[in-house]
Amino acid sequence: MIHAASSNVDFGAEIYGIDLNDFTDADFEFISDSLHKHKLLVFKKQPQMLTPQQQYSLTSRFDPEEKTGGFAHGHDPFLAHHDGVNFYGIPKRPALPVQPQVHILGRGPLPDNHYGFPPGFEIQGIDHEEFHLPPHIPAKEREAGASRFYQWHFDGSLYNIPPPRVGCLLAVCTPKGPDVTVRWEDEAGTSMKMAPGATAMVAGSQALKLLDEELRRVVMHSKIEYAPHAFVWMSKAHSSRLGHLIETEGLEKSLDDLPKWDRSKVCIYPMVWTNPKTGEKSLQVHGQGAFKLYLKNSPDGKERVVDDLKEVRSFMDRIMRPVLRPENIYAHPHSEQDVILWYNRAVWHSIRGRDVYSVPGAENVRIIGKGYQGEDHFGLKDTTIKKELAHLWHDEKLSDEDFATGHTRFQRWHIDAPLYARDPAWFTTLRCFKRPTEPEVEIHWDDGSGRTMKSQPGLTAFLSNVQTYDLMTEEEKQIADHSWVEYAPHPYQWMGECKSKSTGLGLVNQGREKRLEALQPYDDASVKRYPMVWVNPVTNERAFMVHGICARRMFIRSSPTEEPEIVEDLVRIRQWLAVIQERVLKPEYIFLLEVAEGDILIWANYQLFHTAVDYPDSWGPRTMHQANIGSSIGPIGPVPVPT
Repeated sequence: MIHAASSNVDFGAEIYGIDLNDFTDADFEFISDSLHKHKLLVFKKQPQMLTPQQQYSLTSRFDPEEKTGGFAHGHDPFLAHHDGVNFYGIPKRPALPVQPQVHILGRGPLPDNHYGFPPGFEIQGIDHEEFHLPPHIPAKEREAGASRFYQWHFDGSLYNIPPPRVGCLLAVCTPKGPDVTVRWEDEAGTSMKMAPGATAMVAGSQALKLLDEELRRVVMHSKIEYAPHAFVWMSKAHSSRLGHLIETEGLEKSLDDLPKWDRSKVCIYPMVWTNPKTGEKSLQVHGQGAFKLYLKNSPDGKERVVDDLKEVRSFMDRIMRPVLRPENIYAHPHSEQDVILWYNRAVWHSIRGRDVYSVPGAENVRIIGKGYQGEDHFGLKDTTIKKELAHLWHDEKLSDEDFATGHTRFQRWHIDAPLYARDPAWFTTLRCFKRPTEPEVEIHWDDGSGRTMKSQPGLTAFLSNVQTYDLMTEEEKQIADHSWVEYAPHPYQWMGECKSKSTGLGLVNQGREKRLEALQPYDDASVKRYPMVWVNPVTNERAFMVHGICARRMFIRSSPTEEPEIVEDLVRIRQWLAVIQERVLKPEYIFLLEVAEGDILIWANYQLFHTAVDYPDSWGPRTMHQANIGSSIGPIGPVPVPT
């Protein structure tokens, strides 16, 4: 397998010419030898989809002495009953009724008549927001493709049952679309691109090599004790943002609260495992399940027992983090009908989560809304969109009781724009498929002004920045016509931990913006500087178009020849913008168009701000299709922005 020149990955091989639905004993011997040598095999151009029965047959051949016939985590619990069929498995990972040792991973609707599943059955994918330590990646950035590794692990129950020798994945349906950016969320801003739906892998042998000599000597002679019923034990805890550890918050279940367990079934494994065919040694550890360490630096050395979880995890971080770098990670881009087989006792792997809904076959058309989307919405089957409440990012909280009565707010006044690397779309289109029409919500400013306005639920609110410009004083216009704004690199990451005013317009000054060195790597040439005033090329109207939540610097001047004053004080920037922008944030200037099913909205993204108007989930689902395309020409002001 060929890897990029910048990669340190030294494992993996592609296999052609073996039909896994009809392999011979000689084929299996070749597969076994190749797997122990290369650690990952990719079977390309399979004549037909691998059947569940053959997939189980292939994996079970690696362990002929295993007679329980169970899944790697033990026998699966009952999940549901449908149409005379009992379904078993792990939540969000159901087992195939025809071959229960084979589980389904992923998200979205299954093909019709898929091995015993009822029509319209949909897999609910895992999501890092359900498991990782907050704050999470902002929704805007997730929609743009930002993600994280969910959990670095080897497959195994970590209690009672030895870990399987191999793992096997068959690609049935794969997501299409642009690469996602997986982020470390570290101070260096580390990130890497990978295909949507890819499986990431690192070699335990490389993890061992990267340790310094002293630490390598320790792991060679040390052991890990995993928690009994480890995944139940950690079920209420949070993962680190890198997905390799559990954060020490005291959220683990006490041993007394776990299902009945037997001390003799607790798993204590060496940190370094040896390949039985090649003799290669691999650091093979599960950082999240680690409960206790038995540390020695030589065979006859004194053993030190570490049972303080904070210290356990600090040590696990020291030995795991060095290999978790982009240059050591292979992210396998799955192709439909391909099969991958990996040696589970020498490789760690992870998936990554992304909760963005697009129309199948038209991935640039995003589904905006919430609730149940229907049995088959353009190929998206039995999907329920779950969104956090729109006002949760406001600094001043809105009580659940008030919200349940229809007391709501504007979520975030914005333009559709990345504000980094690409220019914003000239227009956005939004098609309404369904939304509740009653009862009315009452939108509150909740800023002390007492302003409110009535609205049907699920509408989009607009305000015109042409009117914002018209309301400016002549002195303000003179400044705005000749001035420009510099937006933060990766702006939605930069302001991702900030909170908004209760009106949805502007940020509260709390100093929670990320330092530039803590952002993912960025290119200065991709940082956007836009004029404050954008000129409509057809009508010549002027609009005051400053996206204040992402503005990092202002360049203020009153004429083309004047040297600009550079303003970097965020408090001053936001105060100056608020004076101008809040004049138009009044009911008489806000347009709430009552769209009906089948209506299509098209708006000038270079002249308007818009925002969602949220409502209680119990009032019904909302389904909209949104599409826009980044512009080839950025906004133009009355006076060019100096380069």
